[in-house]
Amino acid sequence: FYTPDDNAAGVPQQELTEAARTGRTEREGWRIHKDGTWFLVNEICTAIYDASGQLVGFTKINRDITARKQAEEA
Repeated sequence: FYTPDDNAAGVPQQELTEAARTGRTEREGWRIHKDGTWFLVNEICTAIYDASGQLVGFTKINRDITARKQAEEA
């Protein structure tokens, strides 16, 4: 899903670390479908905490914004 460059740079872990620290991250970036095609996403990662405030996981929402960005640029 992440580009090879993002994986090599540790971007997925950086996003989780930032979300754990601040509660939420939001970014735009390129991703790769299983078939090898690239697409642009708006990505939101939110930390999930239990009742005692312990981090128990994350939610991640990715929206394909490729068509919108292409329309804006046109």
